[in-house]
Amino acid sequence: ITVTSESGQGSTFTLSVTFGRCALPPVQTSQSVSLLQGVRVLVADDNDTNRKTLCNYLSSWGMKPETAGSGTEVLALLELAAKSNPFSIVILDSRLPDMNVRQFATAIRKQPHLNALKLLILTPPGSEETTAHARMSPSATYLGKPVRRSQLYKSIGNMLNGVVSDNHEDDASTRHEETVSFNASILLVEDTRVNQDVVLA
Repeated sequence: ITVTSESGQGSTFTLSVTFGRCALPPVQTSQSVSLLQGVRVLVADDNDTNRKTLCNYLSSWGMKPETAGSGTEVLALLELAAKSNPFSIVILDSRLPDMNVRQFATAIRKQPHLNALKLLILTPPGSEETTAHARMSPSATYLGKPVRRSQLYKSIGNMLNGVVSDNHEDDASTRHEETVSFNASILLVEDTRVNQDVVLA
């Protein structure tokens, strides 16, 4: 660590650290990316920041996302789209203010033309809801929040290939295996509560 300082101007700190080379993440092949191109997705979450984050992920893969802030709005959009250009996937927050997973699954089952719809349900961090939700809608895929970009990509790819899985426990174990413990105090400066929860999760 070095420092240069000039009176009345300020100080410049320089830190030089040597790191080992890390393994590169798997490269998304053109074949896997093309699977997602043009797929219509409806993102249902009452939190605007969450909706924008998910839509940014989806758009970067060439998907066509739209959003809804309530279960009632989701059902209305699904009905409207079914007449011309239906959605293939619904990404649903498990705790929408006006409709829970059971109610949503029941509403979908009553509409035969929506039977092909694929559901990706997002559950809160540390929640025990996944098992209960799986009984309500066994054909859905589940992810625990906060949702990682790579996990979302893998889950959607599996769904489009006809694979339904519960990734909630896998995510928890993966986070545990990747955790590196060190003795340090970190100050997070962030005025958005959602971002605070994501970092602290």
